Amino acid sequence: MLTGWRIGCLLAAALSLGGCRKPTAAVEGSVTFDGQPLRVGAIQFLPTDGTYRQAASVAVVDGRYGIPRLVPGEKVVSVQGVKNDSHGPEPQPLPDSLEGNRATVVLRPGRNTFDVSLETKSAAAGPK
Repeated sequence: MLTGWRIGCLLAAALSLGGCRKPTAAVEGSVTFDGQPLRVGAIQFLPTDGTYRQAASVAVVDGRYGIPRLVPGEKVVSVQGVKNDSHGPEPQPLPDSLEGNRATVVLRPGRNTFDVSLETKSAAAGPK
């Protein structure tokens, strides 16, 4: 038979085990370049506080990405890839100065969606 103190010890042990897990975030979304899905690339989520051990990176394939587990918090989002119309032995990398790149996002514990729209500066300005 369990006495009161044994029940208390078991309850305390169960509660302490459940409290050891830190909350995580998941993020998924789309990446477009000049209005079209980015065919091949990579997306990084870098903490704004400089703790790069909590960074995450994943491939972008056909305009989609997903990271199932990362530390929640404020992140700078950076995308690298090649231009969709790039062919031949040396594909053209995306320019570093795209509108929409290096945006800041706050990831909350649980599921998050973050879509990235990259635009060349001339396309972002629109027709004159």
